Amino acid sequence: MPGLQGHAILVGYGRVGSTIAAALRRHNLPLVLVEEDRHVADRARADALPVIWGDAAREEVLQAARPRQARLLILALPGAYEARQVMALVRAVNPTIEVAVRTHDDDEIAWLRQEGGVGLAVMGEREVALGMADFALQRLGVPASTAQATVDVLRARMPGEAAA
Repeated sequence: MPGLQGHAILVGYGRVGSTIAAALRRHNLPLVLVEEDRHVADRARADALPVIWGDAAREEVLQAARPRQARLLILALPGAYEARQVMALVRAVNPTIEVAVRTHDDDEIAWLRQEGGVGLAVMGEREVALGMADFALQRLGVPASTAQATVDVLRARMPGEAAA
């Protein structure tokens, strides 16, 4: 992928990663996908995505995504250990890269906050709850902007949230 510059590296093309890829593609933003599962990688390639097939926690695989030239690392992996490995490899060659990561517990969010450079750590269950709360507020007559403000306050009060 010569010439790739200022792009997003998206690791994982499951339910989370494929949605992120669709959003980036909708705005013609440069991305490269790293996917470990061969069938999933083939599906992404059929969707005309630039794909590197392999384990992103292996340096030789990740280097093909040109992390030194990347602007953003998006870790849509379900496992915290693998996400940490990939983040460490990318930071070794690009210490200022911004990171968005999926996580599943408060301890992991706290660790990511201490690590620094993580622009966003998202815990799925919290975002589901906040989305449902927003929906409920609006359906019960709260104006959309007020509902969103309430969700923003709740998000800010949640322990360990890492958002820059």
